[in-house]
Amino acid sequence: MNTKRNVRVSGSADYRPWPELNHAARSLRRMAREEAGFRLHLMTGSLVLTAMAVEAFCATVGPKALPEAWHHGRAPVFRKPLARQLELIGAGVGVFVDFDQEPWTSVRQLLEARSDLLAPKPGFGVDEVLSVDDDADARFDAHMAVQAQHRTLHGIADLERVAGEVNRGLLHLWDAAGGDELALNVLEAAQWTVTEVPGGQP
Repeated sequence: MNTKRNVRVSGSADYRPWPELNHAARSLRRMAREEAGFRLHLMTGSLVLTAMAVEAFCATVGPKALPEAWHHGRAPVFRKPLARQLELIGAGVGVFVDFDQEPWTSVRQLLEARSDLLAPKPGFGVDEVLSVDDDADARFDAHMAVQAQHRTLHGIADLERVAGEVNRGLLHLWDAAGGDELALNVLEAAQWTVTEVPGGQP
C-alpha cells in the first residue's frame, strides 16, 4: 500500500512557451508511433503544436532582438506573418534567414502545412487502386489514402525530419540572440525548493 507524506514546495519558474509546446508536440509524435488508430489526429496535433512553438519562439526572442520595432511603429513586427518575423529577428541578431535553404525551407513547409489545415477543401476526392487485406475494411484504407493526399506532413518520418530542422534553425537564432544553452529543457526554467514538513503537517 502506498503511503503519502506532505511536503512544502516553494520557488519560482519562468514559463517558456517555446520548449513547452516543443515537448508537447514531440510527445504527440511519440504517441502516434504507438497508437495506429489515432495516428492521424495525433499527427495533426503535433503539427499544429510544432508550428505554434515557432510562434512562441518569435514572441519570446522578438522583443529582445528588436526592442523598438517589435511593439512600436506604424507596422510593429509582432503583427507581421511568422516567416517575416523570423527574417527580421534573424537580421536583428546577425543570422540570414533564407527560406530557399535548410533549415528554413522546413520552417516554411511547416507553416504552410499548418495553414493548409485551416483551409476548407469541399468536394476533394481520390481515385487510386489500393492494396487491402482480405479481412480489412476497405473504407479505412480509402480514408487514409484521401488524408495522405490532402494533409501534408502527416507522415511521422516527414514531420520528425521537419521538426528537427525547425529546431536547428530556431536554436541558431536563439544562440545568436544570447539565449542560454538549456533553452529546450523545461525543468531548467524552474528553481524550486522542496522541504519535508516535520510531522507531516502542511
